Amino acid sequence: MQTSSAYPLRVWVNDTEWAASGINVVNHVRGEFQLTALGGTAPASNALVKAGYFYQQHFDSELTFFLLQAAQLVNATAASSVPLGLQQAALNFAGAMAHERLAVRWQQRKSDQFMLQEAPQLSTEYEARITFHKQQAQDMYARGLAMRRDYYELSLDRGRKPSFGIFKRRPNPWTPNR
Repeated sequence: MQTSSAYPLRVWVNDTEWAASGINVVNHVRGEFQLTALGGTAPASNALVKAGYFYQQHFDSELTFFLLQAAQLVNATAASSVPLGLQQAALNFAGAMAHERLAVRWQQRKSDQFMLQEAPQLSTEYEARITFHKQQAQDMYARGLAMRRDYYELSLDRGRKPSFGIFKRRPNPWTPNR
């Protein structure tokens, strides 16, 4: 049973693949789905149901939101209008937001979601993942800030250099010329 990103969820009933039009996804986060009867035939109550899915860490709407927020951090209105020199900085900002979101997801316990009485303790594996995503977010945000600063201060090799010849050092004579 292989799945691909073209078909994120595939279902087999008694080793026969169920048509994609007969699969109704109820909750994307929890992975809940319903099988609708195609042609009036519903699966039997004792049928063997297998499912395969393609996992994606972020929804497309989340990624679009992260790119929009990152574009606004580099003074652009949309991700497609980010200037060429600022695209890497914007990607770092978007990556930092994505890692922050993943850290929050790993922090949320499933026991809180399903309202169990006893919440399990976080294992060292989960704590390591949370720490990793937080550290990646901090590093990517710092890189984005540095790239944005370098673009504005050092573009065209003008930044941090004294500007000679722009201002006159001596005021014009205020007396009338004869």
